[in-house]
Amino acid sequence: MPKIFISHSWEDNDIARKLADDLKRDGVDIWIDYSRIEGGQSLPEVIGEAIKDSEIVILMWSIHASKSRWVRLEWNCAIGLDKKIIPCIMDRTELPPILSSLLYHNFQEYDNGYRFLSRDIKLATQRKSYEKKELGTTNAIESNKIPVYHFRTIPLEMYWDEVKKMLKDRNYYDSEANKKGTGIKHFYEKKILDDNDVILDQATQLMWQKSGSIKRIKYQEALDFIKNINNKKFAGFSDWRLPTLEEAMSLMEFEQKNDDLYIDPIFGADQRYIWTCDKVRGEESGWIVYFDYGRCNGYDFDIVNFVRAVRSL
Repeated sequence: MPKIFISHSWEDNDIARKLADDLKRDGVDIWIDYSRIEGGQSLPEVIGEAIKDSEIVILMWSIHASKSRWVRLEWNCAIGLDKKIIPCIMDRTELPPILSSLLYHNFQEYDNGYRFLSRDIKLATQRKSYEKKELGTTNAIESNKIPVYHFRTIPLEMYWDEVKKMLKDRNYYDSEANKKGTGIKHFYEKKILDDNDVILDQATQLMWQKSGSIKRIKYQEALDFIKNINNKKFAGFSDWRLPTLEEAMSLMEFEQKNDDLYIDPIFGADQRYIWTCDKVRGEESGWIVYFDYGRCNGYDFDIVNFVRAVRSL
């Protein structure tokens, strides 16, 4: 297992301790300040050396962390040393712009967040072991990698420039903003749960409604739709939500595959464009994914779109 540095604010000490204990239990070598700093030591020097010796920096991000001078020092040091940073989001506080494109985990629900984080660490370890083997070529290494993708689940407000950067960073196809994008490799599986059709994607660890809302509805009605299917426990679950733009755009194919839609034919074809939970920064409008045009855009909350709900596995 890799060596891991846990960066956190002292106000978040309880959850940081729990995370450290759980990772230690699972065999991870942890550096966390409460257990590794002795009296008389220079704090910046000790922290710098600890980050240098670590392979991954877990950033426990919260409103408290955003105000912490030491946390800022730590993630800046990690960037300077080109370390892998994995943010773990504990509330709705936005990441600094320089970190906003990183893959991160939602720790508002600890157990679910820890499951994805531990898998991330395991994959990083597997990848490192592959690279140590004398496989001969990069292709041999790539063929052993497991394609797993993680997405933001917390709603954000974004400008168009931020969206375009996300599209390019994730190589998503968009017929206007990123025509060269090819999207991601999915591992879809159709399931019928409680007489409801759902699509599982092992590559993203997401479960989608195969279809979604029957008619086009406004944004507030979309929120009501989500509340209603959760109350009814659609497919046996009550944690359905509107997808983030990252999640919804992950479904976008780089060519028409479902009649005239840029989405896999395993999904229903009626939902030609869907709401996301993300908003356009500074406006009363939301980000929408258009599978008929192969792109995303922001529009007023009063226009009507379909809903395709998602939940994390």
